[in-house]
Amino acid sequence: MNKNSITKRILSAAMAVVMTVGAATLTVSAKDVGTVNTEVSTVLPLNGSGSTLTVNQTYDIPTYISGKTGNSYKITVSNNGVLKYKDGKITAVTEGKGTVNVVFNNGKKLSFTYDVKLPEKEISLDKTKLAMKIGQSAKLNAKLKNSTGKIIWKSSNSKVVSVDSNGKLKANNAGVAVITATSDKGITSTCQVTVGEPVEVTAVNINTHFIAIHTGESYQLHTSVSPSNASDQAVKCSSLDTSVATVSYAKVTAKAPGKTKIVVKSANGKYSECDVVVTDPKPVEVTKVNISKTAVTLKVGESIQLHTSVSPSNATDKSVKCTIGNPKVATVSYAKVTAKRAGKTKLTVTSTNGKTATCIVTVVD
Repeated sequence: MNKNSITKRILSAAMAVVMTVGAATLTVSAKDVGTVNTEVSTVLPLNGSGSTLTVNQTYDIPTYISGKTGNSYKITVSNNGVLKYKDGKITAVTEGKGTVNVVFNNGKKLSFTYDVKLPEKEISLDKTKLAMKIGQSAKLNAKLKNSTGKIIWKSSNSKVVSVDSNGKLKANNAGVAVITATSDKGITSTCQVTVGEPVEVTAVNINTHFIAIHTGESYQLHTSVSPSNASDQAVKCSSLDTSVATVSYAKVTAKAPGKTKIVVKSANGKYSECDVVVTDPKPVEVTKVNISKTAVTLKVGESIQLHTSVSPSNATDKSVKCTIGNPKVATVSYAKVTAKRAGKTKLTVTSTNGKTATCIVTVVD
């Protein structure tokens, strides 16, 4: 057997071993050829032509062959862009046929031709089995892989379960139906839906049956139904007098002083009530009285306008009263102090709840 024949046989054997062992370091020795070395993960099948590769998949191949006799090779690809070779790896770029060439320094060449195809298109549903009760609704979500476009939904028995164009299900009668989602490429995925008799609500529960709030305030009621596995757990909240209090998603908002009831009712007519008493807004008390000056000196006949305020700024009653200790020394009107004769007196500013601030007034000739 000549050297070229030995080379081809050992190369083919080495490549066949590479294909079967997976991730490994491989050494194949021959007296006339030398060694084959590679570290592989996804291995390019080099045991013959006709294999199929997948677009966007990268494959590892042997990076060199060298031997004592000087035989070595280089790898090229001829494919019009179907395959790409770089750093010991072959990448499938697009659909078509591509060829990997192993060229030896003695001019001999081995060629491997591949069919390169797109990945298989897939469609998957978030549920493959579903249990529902009559009257219930549910939503199936479809996910496309390697495909885009519209999904068509279909029920095998719409009398049991109907489905709309968005995958929303409605359980209509007891039984079993298969929901099929089909991509525009014809790929399908299914979900088996079993519909049982509904579980009726026997009681509506709320966290309290009485609330007292001030005008402008809100209170969030918490509602539930019994049993906890009732088929239709939706409830509707309403106020018997919306001029006193309104309700939205069980949140009660006080509108004006008075009394009303909040009614929480299930679809089958079970209900519970909460009495609501609304009173005037809770007053915001003054905590401090402020004055622009705490001491002033005036000549007889002079005046000064002082400025007063209260804290907090949102106090319900901001009114204050100004008084002077000795009206013979000075007088005050709306915080305007007028000097009358030489002497000293004290100006006091008082809120309706008794908080005070003072200013010492000195009058000189």
